[in-house]
Amino acid sequence: MGYLVAAGTHYLPVAAGTHYLPVAQRTPMKLVVMRGDSIQVDYQVFGPDGVTPFSLVGAKVYGTIKRQTSDTDAAALSRVDSSGTSTPTGGAVTVTDAANGLVTVRHPTGATTALEAGIGLLVYDVQVRDANGRVFTVDHGTITLVPDCTITQA
Repeated sequence: MGYLVAAGTHYLPVAAGTHYLPVAQRTPMKLVVMRGDSIQVDYQVFGPDGVTPFSLVGAKVYGTIKRQTSDTDAAALSRVDSSGTSTPTGGAVTVTDAANGLVTVRHPTGATTALEAGIGLLVYDVQVRDANGRVFTVDHGTITLVPDCTITQA
């Protein structure tokens, strides 16, 4: 019995506005992110039938970015969750409509600012622990970090 995430939107800020990349259902995403940019993703989580929104009432949502999957959670580059945890500070997981499974995951600029661009692939995932304690992954993939021109942020 699996759970599905609807096509959502990755928000990757660029100089002239916002660039949008679609999220494929349960297909590993390959994101390209400018070093120092925030990463924000909106999701709608569905139940096993793929049609009925999955209630996030009583659930906890986690987002993690690591250098490699074998890194401990404590060594993650960014960890955010719906209880207010954000390492580094400035990220968030916001359940925008729990009954309809709507959630936004935002990793802060500090997650990639200090890294060398071109270091290879980072890995990420988003997981939900529902009110019954079941855990499932709604998104996962890789992030390629590319150099930025502007070092100092406004």
